[in-house]
Amino acid sequence: MSTFWMTTGLYPQELVIDLKAPHNLNELKLKSMRVKNIKIEACTDNSGSEFFEVGKKEMDSNSDSMQTEKISLTGANGIILLKIIIQEGHDDFASIHYADLI
Repeated sequence: MSTFWMTTGLYPQELVIDLKAPHNLNELKLKSMRVKNIKIEACTDNSGSEFFEVGKKEMDSNSDSMQTEKISLTGANGIILLKIIIQEGHDDFASIHYADLI
């Protein structure tokens, strides 16, 4: 799986995952630190020109502990590109350590 990181200032921060072929997705399992608000967007073509929201979640603060979350994805059918957007953190810096798509 290819990934593309894009930093757009402090927040938001974006991670784009290229799935290479269409996939139907139901859930994102995520391990992160200091993430407060996260939004998931998807695109059904390789151009990345039209992303649409398929999930979002507000996460509790775990101080310096790992956050383990499951985020339900709605309408994520035929997805080629998936964008994970950290909209806000519990601290100046937040991180994603693991992502699994189901």
